Amino acid sequence: MSTAPSATVAGVVQSVRRCPARSTLHLTTCRSPTAVIARSARTPGTNASGATLSTMPRILIIAYGNPMRSDDGLAWRAADALEKKLAGTDVEILRLHQLAPEHAETVSRSEAVIFVDAASPNETNGQPGKVHSSPIDTSAGPPRFSHQLSPAAVVGLARQLYGINPRAFTVTLTGQDFDHGEALSPVVAAALPALVAQIEELVHSLC
Repeated sequence: MSTAPSATVAGVVQSVRRCPARSTLHLTTCRSPTAVIARSARTPGTNASGATLSTMPRILIIAYGNPMRSDDGLAWRAADALEKKLAGTDVEILRLHQLAPEHAETVSRSEAVIFVDAASPNETNGQPGKVHSSPIDTSAGPPRFSHQLSPAAVVGLARQLYGINPRAFTVTLTGQDFDHGEALSPVVAAALPALVAQIEELVHSLC
């Protein structure tokens, strides 16, 4: 977790990098070395001013975390399963290690976005193995961030920089083990199908 001082969106407009749009159906990489994208069919869209945008996915799923830190990589495992279940649908799946300002441009090209992440066990997130889904409220003013953003901050940047305010949700699975390693803890591995099912249900409700 970064401890760098927060700043408003105005200070980083120039730092937002754009990843070129692609229309391929196979896995490809974005400009960032930590991003892996699976793209599917696209539909045209417009921004807030009515200008036509390049083709864009209807639903974007951003699975982020560190697959080398045990349960922190559970979102990537969910992405693997979702690629098979959602093949042929208008869904794009993006794997990241963390959220950053440049991802606002990717979010701006979608009608809806679902952020998938591992949550730490506490009173809010519950015990390991709990799946939680909630909409993202971006009405709280300008986003604030360091080098690592929250889902709400990324969506807020998309709104401020590109005039796009997609429907946005977070779906989390509370983890247990965040030490170095590639294996999921038994409780998280057992709950992974429920996480995938929750995301799949949300995708179908948005279609």
